[in-house]
Amino acid sequence: MSAKNTSLLRRSSRLSSQPTTSSSADKKPVPEMETMVSDASLKIKQGEMGVNDAEELISSLEAKLSKAEEGQYVRLVPDSQISRAKINTFVNITETLKKLRGWLSPRQYESLKTQPCIQQFMHLDTLGWSGQVFHNIVMRLTTHSAMGDALWFELGEDLVRFSINEFCLITGLNCVGSTHLPVVESRLMSKYFPDVRGVTREFLELQMSNSKFDNDDDAVKLSLLYIVFSIPLSNASSVKIDPKYFALADNLDAFNEFPWGVLSWEATRTAICSTVENRISSKRGPKKNIDKSRYSVAGFPQALLVWAYETSPVIASKFTTNYEHALPRMMSWTTVDNVRFDDVLAAFATVGESKVNIAEEEDNEGEANAKSEPSVEEIAEEAMPDLEKGVIEEDDGKEIIPDQDPSILDEPANEIPKKKRARLSSLRQRPSGRTTDIGSPSKAPTNLIYALPPCLADQPPEQTLEEFREWIKAGVLKRSPPGKRPPRYVAKHDTLSEPHDLGLMLVEKKSWYYELATSPVWLWDEHIDVAFYYLRKKSMQFTELKQRMVTTVDVFFTSKIHSLWRIHQSSPANFDWGSCQSILKIMTGVKVQSGSSWFDVNTLLIPVHLADLKHWVLVKLELTSWTIEVYDSLQHEGRHNARVREGLECLAVFIPMLAERINLFDVKKRDPPGIHPIPVTIMKDIPKQANGDIV
Repeated sequence: MSAKNTSLLRRSSRLSSQPTTSSSADKKPVPEMETMVSDASLKIKQGEMGVNDAEELISSLEAKLSKAEEGQYVRLVPDSQISRAKINTFVNITETLKKLRGWLSPRQYESLKTQPCIQQFMHLDTLGWSGQVFHNIVMRLTTHSAMGDALWFELGEDLVRFSINEFCLITGLNCVGSTHLPVVESRLMSKYFPDVRGVTREFLELQMSNSKFDNDDDAVKLSLLYIVFSIPLSNASSVKIDPKYFALADNLDAFNEFPWGVLSWEATRTAICSTVENRISSKRGPKKNIDKSRYSVAGFPQALLVWAYETSPVIASKFTTNYEHALPRMMSWTTVDNVRFDDVLAAFATVGESKVNIAEEEDNEGEANAKSEPSVEEIAEEAMPDLEKGVIEEDDGKEIIPDQDPSILDEPANEIPKKKRARLSSLRQRPSGRTTDIGSPSKAPTNLIYALPPCLADQPPEQTLEEFREWIKAGVLKRSPPGKRPPRYVAKHDTLSEPHDLGLMLVEKKSWYYELATSPVWLWDEHIDVAFYYLRKKSMQFTELKQRMVTTVDVFFTSKIHSLWRIHQSSPANFDWGSCQSILKIMTGVKVQSGSSWFDVNTLLIPVHLADLKHWVLVKLELTSWTIEVYDSLQHEGRHNARVREGLECLAVFIPMLAERINLFDVKKRDPPGIHPIPVTIMKDIPKQANGDIV
């Protein structure tokens, strides 16, 4: 044996003697490391592996061991063991909806389409299944997934998170609440399955295809069960459905409010983990041919595909044909079916590659752009004398400037020096109109209404601001690569060692702050949502703001209103007002974190994304005068304003109808506007952004 091989063998022996762990907190052995070391040693001894190949393998194993010792992660299935497989899903959305249309009357089917818990699946006709893409994702699961409920995958050079948060954003399912249900007798079971000990999806399908329902409600209730256990909770048709869900279906409101997303996430997560565990077991079994494996996936595995498209522009560009922003996010994608294993493997090999010049210094191009228009910081400094005197002006030209919570800026900026952790590109969401670069270069606006009293809007100490600026600059890419949300930083600078808990979400990437603080860069749903969340919190915590009697809603409020409004327009007489329960709970302050009831406030601030214009506007709804004021930083006369009004029609017309359902007019001692829409005024003389700041 050559001296080189002897050296390599010694290195492999040292590896096999190390107490490999998946993390410093979790002392379980990493079995795939043991297997790989054993295989490498045997091949080196028998001369079956060339020196260069052995050197590469041992170096790779040493790197993995180093990561394991440092409490990081190890891939459960290495690249060399990702082989061909046939992957099936129990989800067939097109076939499920086709069967339902055949079983139900047109009236019953239309009623089914309005049920909030499954509404999104009734229009999910562009999301196909790509088993090879799914297979290549799950084979990149890491040991870091043992640290909690989230799943962590290695995509390129990134350690990327798939958790119930991303699952909720992708599917639109309710992912909050207890899934416990009491054991009670089910009327539906007694009526339609009196002699059956356990109802499978197959038996439910047979019963529905042969039933002549004597009332529409029962048809809808059984159809809901069929959809839930065919799509988000899919499984083999022979698996029995727990009778407690039949009892739940008898109460449509309770069924629609039930956290199906929690169950769907658990089923999907379990299926993914089982897939990898079975793969590792089959690899160890000498009699099994892992190159011809086959498996089926329960739950809703399509969510993992959407997550991959959202996370990696490379995967999206190769295996999707169209993207149109929609909520939930699974509605955005048109996918490619029947992709080849070799094509997928080649695409994943390029994930994370970048052809841009990477430097450790700041983005000079961004600095140059920032000089063209005054920043919020400059505007605030110019207006500061008035703030110090306690002046809060109010007139027809108004602008609401949310402050930045000091606790966000004071978080320590720690970085992980190894692989970075990402989460759906920090929850990749739709781009928004950037409104921080406002005003003219020569003069900052002074007719401002500040979201916080002067004592709460004071600037942090200059030293803190300077430290924040330096932190933001460190590791910025000189040029960002193309993509819907391209990386902003060198990999090692972009991940926070400890996520920043902002109450509404966890921030794990420094890019989130870069996009918030830098001009011209898009804002995203999460930025808007966090800002309005803190407005709500502060309006409840501080006396000065309580007296203003103002609250806000989240970014999804208008999307929900718009969906319900379209259904109402199609058939006002047959509209099911029970489908509005989630919106009514928002109005009564139940479903918005730190939200107030509309009964207790006079002013409502609504962030509205106008999809046709790809632009955000702020809507102020005065509940005392029943008027709508629109603050549009990209305001133009003519067609632009007309399109803004068209986009807000659903709010102007449908909100009064909803208000009447909860007797809001009686409490406010106002006469209801009836069928007349709320008058909409587009405010003038407000700071404008320059064309090109957003798309």
